[in-house]
Amino acid sequence: MSIFYQYSLESSICLAVLLLPYLLWFRKATFYQWNRLYLLGASFFSLSAPLVNIEIETPAMVKMAENLQLFEENSIEQPFLETETLPSKTEAITPYKQQTIEVSETKQNSSLWQKIDWGLGIYLLGSSIFVALFLFRFFKLLWLIYTGKQTKEKGFTSIHLQGKQAFSFFNFVFFDQQLYNGKEKIALIEHEQVHIKQGHSVDVLILEILQIVFWFNPLFRLYKKLIQQEHEYFVDAAISSKLGKTQYAKLLLNLATDSKPVLGHAFAYIPIKHRIFKLLQKPSTTMEKSRF
Repeated sequence: MSIFYQYSLESSICLAVLLLPYLLWFRKATFYQWNRLYLLGASFFSLSAPLVNIEIETPAMVKMAENLQLFEENSIEQPFLETETLPSKTEAITPYKQQTIEVSETKQNSSLWQKIDWGLGIYLLGSSIFVALFLFRFFKLLWLIYTGKQTKEKGFTSIHLQGKQAFSFFNFVFFDQQLYNGKEKIALIEHEQVHIKQGHSVDVLILEILQIVFWFNPLFRLYKKLIQQEHEYFVDAAISSKLGKTQYAKLLLNLATDSKPVLGHAFAYIPIKHRIFKLLQKPSTTMEKSRF
């Protein structure tokens, strides 16, 4: 288990170091697809980097290795010293009778408690809790699919819900079809279709699994949040280019809700001020892409 602790520590250091350029420079730009790839690449790199063992040879290390090899060669060539022969007769040795020592049950129990790896037990307990939470949300999503009214559309399946909540997960779009008017429904469906075509749910699922394995590391939760933000920025930019930024911003404000989605991406989950700010931000120039 100590190997896993060291691996987790090194992985966390990689995550923290790679997060700094994003927070200082990349996050301010409007290259949302590049930011998404950077965050995903940083996550995968932090998982693989601790597995690589890089050996660096310096002149001092090379000299030490040569001296060690020379010492071993000399020790092999050196003749063995002759030892004196043992006398033919030895003194009689009185046998010693070993006394039996009774171990109390209390000491046996204490040694048993010492053998238990408490770190492993705590890790498995935490993982079990996060697995249970994820399965609860996943089966709740399956229940919505199974019990909801399904409508097959081109490229996705819409699931009828009751209420203002609207979100998507893979090829399923969940929303109340009777709550929105024609323009709102078209914008909502186009918004979620971009999520589906870009495979954003795959990113979310990968980060959900990493959160379960490394539940004690808050950086993976932060990475998931940042990646989902980049997803929404990208989709908002794509849809607003058709509807207009001002009209689309008003639509987000009208359809904003504080109902958190079970899984996936919400159309307008409060707070959305950062999405409005990014929507109205001046696009970054091509020269700024050199930061990547």
